[in-house]
Amino acid sequence: MTVQTEYVDTATNTQRIFIDKNFDIGTHAMAITSDDGGPLNLLQNLQSASGANRTGYNNPAVDKAIKDLRTAKTDDEKTAAYKIIADAVAKDVPLLPMWNGEYSVAWNSKVHGFVKTSRYNVLWHEADLLEMHPSDAENRGLKTDDWARLASRTGETTLRVLVTDRVAPGVVYTTFHHPATQANVVTTDFSDWATNCPEYKVTAVQVMPSNGPTDWQEEYTELSERSRRIADSAMEPAE
Repeated sequence: MTVQTEYVDTATNTQRIFIDKNFDIGTHAMAITSDDGGPLNLLQNLQSASGANRTGYNNPAVDKAIKDLRTAKTDDEKTAAYKIIADAVAKDVPLLPMWNGEYSVAWNSKVHGFVKTSRYNVLWHEADLLEMHPSDAENRGLKTDDWARLASRTGETTLRVLVTDRVAPGVVYTTFHHPATQANVVTTDFSDWATNCPEYKVTAVQVMPSNGPTDWQEEYTELSERSRRIADSAMEPAE
């Protein structure tokens, strides 16, 4: 497969993407917030008559659902409209929605009072947690501190659950700081062509209750403890 990348000025970019729809693959900001701004974001990006509809997507059922969503009075009415939109777009358009976490850490050693150590991550973030929306957690019989199995087509791991409305329904979030979790086992091997940065943000997963860590996690923990004991013990110099 041959890929041609062309850098163009802002005016040409606007003409090709927003007006002519003359592109094969594109990336663009599309924030679907979990507050009352969500319907407006959907209208701008997915409604057939919207000038900000970059893909040229046109589905009368989605147009109607967006209209219904903007006038919905109850949570049930909103949920029904969102489901119509999500199901239709997932079927019609290869969109990959991304979700960012809300963690901030001090990385620079010049931060006052901060001393970087080999166990730096533990100081700021004791464990990788699986953040889930309350409705998703309830549907799966999970609550905060429960163990959950996180699985994708590439691998699986288990970690504790944190039920929070910081993430949207249908989306889960976790960090990949701690070796004992190794959340990257569920991500794919894809990477950015220019920088080779791994694709961490978008992975389709299944979540279900678990009794605890997987076998490989327990083996890893045991191996880490043995290695730490060897490293911490005083060793005789070789003659």
